[in-house]
Amino acid sequence: MELRQEIRFWLLRVFYISFFLFIINRIFFVSSGMTEHVISFFSYPFLKVHNNISKSLKNNSDYKKTIDDLYRQIDGMIIYQELLKEHLAQLEAQQIFIRQTRELIEFQERYNCETMSLAKVLLQYSCAQEDVMFIDGGKNKGYAHDDIVIYKNALIGRIIEVYPWYSKVACVTDQRCKISTIVGTDGHGISSGKNNNRLELDFIPHYKLVSIGDLAVSSGNGLVFPQGFVVGIVQSVTTDLVAHKISLKPFFELSEISYVYVLFKGDVVFSPDTL
Repeated sequence: MELRQEIRFWLLRVFYISFFLFIINRIFFVSSGMTEHVISFFSYPFLKVHNNISKSLKNNSDYKKTIDDLYRQIDGMIIYQELLKEHLAQLEAQQIFIRQTRELIEFQERYNCETMSLAKVLLQYSCAQEDVMFIDGGKNKGYAHDDIVIYKNALIGRIIEVYPWYSKVACVTDQRCKISTIVGTDGHGISSGKNNNRLELDFIPHYKLVSIGDLAVSSGNGLVFPQGFVVGIVQSVTTDLVAHKISLKPFFELSEISYVYVLFKGDVVFSPDTL
């Protein structure tokens, strides 16, 4: 207790002495420089703190402004990225269409066909009952029963059913397709679909030379299919005393075809010199 009282006593003494000196200074030694000098001791800490606080607030403001700018830039980049993705999708779709149709267009230029119609394949499937393909276009495009469907220089099949907006095609491997065919050294026969992607060639005399890998080509002797289009490739040959039993493989994998040409019945004029 005595120690505390002594400290208070000395603090009061220092305060009164300082106050007394300040009054003497103001009365006898009026000097703005001295006043400012004394005040500076008390104001300096406040100025220092104010400066630090101002810097901190400014830095925080600049940081927030920078963050906001970055967020705006990010939002702009996201929008730009979406636009680029949309443009890329359009270009890729165009490229796919060009790749899928370029060879068909080149094929069209090789043949003297007065009327051809490009059609997209909507669905293709094979089973024990039938091998069919559905194409985009029907009565709206003037398609009719028995119009021929081709891909490049190969027969795909014939239209068997026509609807207002699409058509059903019996593929060459469908049992409803019978095609007069030439193979090997002038071997004339009939190729018949067996469903499930199977195709056979019959009635080729045993003395006709036929080899694996030979192309079987439509002869044009039938009433439906024109001359000079590839039907398939010889995959195997079995011979008896009368004729060859030939298994054909379709020239193209039907499930991988995206576009085909429809030849309107009666309008096909084939130039065999183009083979």
